[in-house]
Amino acid sequence: LVYTEGVMENSQPRMFVLKVSALDPDMGANGEISYTLHGPDADKFHLDPRTGELFTLAVLDRETHAEFNLVAKATDGGGRSCQVDILLMIQDMNDNPPLFSSSHYEVTMFDNTTVRTPIAVIYAKDLDTGEQLLTFKNKWEIYSSVKTMH
Repeated sequence: LVYTEGVMENSQPRMFVLKVSALDPDMGANGEISYTLHGPDADKFHLDPRTGELFTLAVLDRETHAEFNLVAKATDGGGRSCQVDILLMIQDMNDNPPLFSSSHYEVTMFDNTTVRTPIAVIYAKDLDTGEQLLTFKNKWEIYSSVKTMH
């Protein structure tokens, strides 16, 4: 069993993500379950020890971490335990501007360059992914548009 959930990047801390649950048929203290969270970056999340509810503790950035692999452990009052994997996939938000590969471009043209001749190709890169980029083109071709007068 793997709990899988998507979390929008840049969501505020203390945002509810999901709830894990375990059952114990024992009676009394031996049947009381407490939950703990383990794994790399577990410190970015809080797992309520009584309810099993998982919350964010930090603002998450997809460009830094696209997913988090955690482990929730359920322990009963008698010390017996089980664990389950949690996969959190960080969903992208369009929070980064496109960046050109250079801040300055210089192009040399000949006097006899005809109109509509490609003279430069300029590239830009955007760290974001997803549907918001479908309308963003990251390659531009520049053509000559001035006819030289003698």
